[in-house]
Amino acid sequence: MSPTAYSIVSHDPTVEIVGGAELQQVIIARELVRRGYAVSMICSDHGQADALKFDDIIVYKCFRLEAGIPVIRAITPRMTGMWSALQRANADIYFQRTAVRNTGIVAAFAKKYGKHSVHSAANDPDFAPGLPKIRFFVDKWIFSFGVRNVDKIVVQNEYQQALCLKQFGRESTIISNCLPSPRQRHADTDGYVLWVATFKREKRPELLLQLAQHNPSIRFRMIGGPVLYGKPFYDEIERKAVKINNVDFVGFVPYAEVDRHFDGARLFVNTSDYEGFPNTFLQAWSRQVPTVSFINLNATHQDKPVGRSVANLTEMSEIVCKLMRDDELWLDEGARCQAYFDRHHAVGPVVDQYELLFRSLLSGH
Repeated sequence: MSPTAYSIVSHDPTVEIVGGAELQQVIIARELVRRGYAVSMICSDHGQADALKFDDIIVYKCFRLEAGIPVIRAITPRMTGMWSALQRANADIYFQRTAVRNTGIVAAFAKKYGKHSVHSAANDPDFAPGLPKIRFFVDKWIFSFGVRNVDKIVVQNEYQQALCLKQFGRESTIISNCLPSPRQRHADTDGYVLWVATFKREKRPELLLQLAQHNPSIRFRMIGGPVLYGKPFYDEIERKAVKINNVDFVGFVPYAEVDRHFDGARLFVNTSDYEGFPNTFLQAWSRQVPTVSFINLNATHQDKPVGRSVANLTEMSEIVCKLMRDDELWLDEGARCQAYFDRHHAVGPVVDQYELLFRSLLSGH
């Protein structure tokens, strides 16, 4: 279940919503279909017909994201629409990702109808004390109910695993993110510094603009669209970006067209204050494009770090300059990134783990 995954599963460029959690669900779904499983997804209503099929994945619609009266819409059409779509899907296992109220809805539905349910964490703060990612108390309660009542929980790393156990008393399974290998497997020597993310405040796109202003001789490219109700913040960043000569502000790009921007990059920068495991890192690493960010993913290859983690913007600026100018260092780090990707994030081995998890539920073991 992934209400905001429609643009990815349908290849529809007119729906300007793309996210990492959604991408992972679509990748897993497509691989399971390839292996012979019947897979459906629940996505929001964008005016499409119900039960459409894309790449042999049946897509049931639940509700329009903007529909309903504030406060009341949490019940109808959102909760009622989701429940109805869950019934129409009639799956054996319901898989949901991210810390939202839908976790509780899926858990309750599965318990009522004797189905199986799996929740997957998408970010490090998903299980943090006080659930800071969830705004309203009732949504915190519904999500907590879900975490305590789903059959299985999947996390991305040991930190999330420890938080889940401490805050909810639940064991979890670590499964890495995955991504299909791209056609182009090398970085562009003469490329730019690339930034790709949804324009949320926690992604801190303004820091990328500051980085560009500190390094006027380096080219930067920004890609991403606004979140629902987040257009004012997006517009604010765009107004600032277009005034900086070495920043190419592209805006929203459909997922199917993002690859060509990674193909032309020499370096990828992430300015978020927290992440789970960004798919954008995998898009970069699979092409030998090194990454620089404020987050430490504890990824290593041959006892050397994969991707650079920095403490502040000054340090980020120094590392970016070095990697953009030192070809030997850049090639070495890029090769290490690609080797790590091939070993840990290929689609086949990762979905093997999901398949094992799902089959264990169906077999009762």
